[in-house]
Amino acid sequence: MNKKDKIGTIVSVCAKTFIGLLLFALIAFTAMSCHFFATLTAEETDDSTISFSSSNVSISIGEMDAVSVSISENQSSKNITWSYDNSVISAITDNYGIILTGLTSGTTTVKAMLPNGNYATCYVEVSSSVYSAVVTNPYVYASSDFVEVTPGNAVKISAFLYGGTSSDIYGYTWSIDKSSVASLYTEGNYCWITGANEGMAKLTIRHNKAAYPYTVLISCSSDGTTSSYITTSDNIVTINMTESNSGEFSVDLKNPLTESYASGFTYSLVDTLGNELSSAPVTISGAGSLSVTLHAYSVGECFVRCSHPSAAYSLDVLVRVVKDNDISYIDVSDSIVTISGTDTYTVSASLINFSGIEDSDSWNWTFSEGASDIISWSDYDNT
Repeated sequence: MNKKDKIGTIVSVCAKTFIGLLLFALIAFTAMSCHFFATLTAEETDDSTISFSSSNVSISIGEMDAVSVSISENQSSKNITWSYDNSVISAITDNYGIILTGLTSGTTTVKAMLPNGNYATCYVEVSSSVYSAVVTNPYVYASSDFVEVTPGNAVKISAFLYGGTSSDIYGYTWSIDKSSVASLYTEGNYCWITGANEGMAKLTIRHNKAAYPYTVLISCSSDGTTSSYITTSDNIVTINMTESNSGEFSVDLKNPLTESYASGFTYSLVDTLGNELSSAPVTISGAGSLSVTLHAYSVGECFVRCSHPSAAYSLDVLVRVVKDNDISYIDVSDSIVTISGTDTYTVSASLINFSGIEDSDSWNWTFSEGASDIISWSDYDNT
C-alpha cells in the first residue's frame, strides 16, 4: 500500500468513525428529545386546578373547623403540598381538605399546591377570646363530605372528634348503606374507600363519645358521570346565644337537571334517627331557596334535613345551640369616688367568673389624661 492509499484508508476510517459517532449522537439526542418532549407533553396535559370550599375562615383559640378542597381531575392521586404557619394553627390534611384548630391569636394563609404548580389559598384568622363555648356533646368531623371514586381504585378520608383528645382516634365506627357500590377499610380515624360498582352510597361515621354521626356521600363511576347531590357551605352550624340568636348556611345542588332547581329545596328539623321534631332548639326558614336562616331560642342540638326531588340522598346539617360559661369580667368596689383635700380612698377590684389562678402582676390600672394634676395614687396587687 502506498502513502496515498494509507491516507485514503485513514480518511475512510475516520469518516466511518465520524459517521458512527454522528449516528450515536443522533440516536442519543432523539432518545433524549423523546423523553424531554414526552415529559413536556405530560406536564402540559396536567392542567388540573384546585380550589377551597371557603377562602376565609375565622375561628377562636381552641376552635376547630374543616375546609374541603376540590381538584378538577384525579383528586385521589394528587400529591398536595400544604403550607401554613404552624404557630397559629395545627392541621390535619389530605387530598380532600384540611381540619384546622386555632392555637394562638393571629393570621395565616393556608396554601394547597398541586405538582403542576397550580394552587389555592385560604385566609385563616384566629381570634383570642375571654370565654369558651361549652361543648355539651363532642361531634364528628370528616375531611370531605363527598367522595368520587372509580371501580377498583381507593380514596382515603379522615375523621376528627371535636371536643375529644388524641386518645379518641380508635373510637370510630364506619358503615356504608350500599356495600355493592364501595368497600371500606378502616384504621383508627382513617378510612380507605374502594370503588366496586356504579352508583351512589352513603357513608356514616360515628364515635362512641359523639351523640351525632357524620355522613359522607360516595359516587362510584367509571366514566366520571355523577348524579345530582346536595352540598352545603357548613355541615355543622354553631349558634352561640351569648353573641347572637341567629345563624345561617347555604346549600346547592350539583349536576342539576334544570336551571330553576333552587325552588325545589325543602327543609325540616329532625333528630339523629331522622324523625321530625315537634320541639327543637331552633326555628328554620328558607324553603324554596338556597339560603337557610335559623333562629335559636334554647340550648340543644338537632339536624336540619335538606331535601331535593332530584337528589337521591338528603343532606343533614348539625345545628348546635350553646351558651358561654365562665364569662370573666372585672367588678370594682366603687364605680364613683368623691374625695377632697388630703383625703385618701381605697378602691379594690376582683375578677368574677374566673376559675383559674389570678396573677396579681396581670392587673393594670390606668387613669385619664391629666389625672396626675389633681390626684396621686399607688397600687398594691389589685387595689
